[in-house]
Amino acid sequence: MSVTTWCRSKRHEVWTAEEAHLNDVPDAELIAYADKKKAVLVTNNRDCALLGQSMRSARMIWLRVNEEHALEAMSCAGEWLRTNRLPAGRVLRVTRNGMPVLLVPKRR
Repeated sequence: MSVTTWCRSKRHEVWTAEEAHLNDVPDAELIAYADKKKAVLVTNNRDCALLGQSMRSARMIWLRVNEEHALEAMSCAGEWLRTNRLPAGRVLRVTRNGMPVLLVPKRR
């Protein structure tokens, strides 16, 4: 099962970059799109997550895992989100073996 399928099974509105016709745009445009939609951007791309941390606009979940562990990490993020709020402009880093960490925004 993919992260997208898992999110949809939890009745979340989800679309991929490809479905939004944004698969070839710069990360900053993905972040701006998510912010405009008031959506949470989920990525396993380090550069995108770090850019999001410095832009402080869209809410992001950074699955800092290999793709084969993405679903496990997303499930962990879902558990965190059940009891915590992901503030606007913040990045939640999720690793395979640790608790999710809400990253401090970086100054530009």
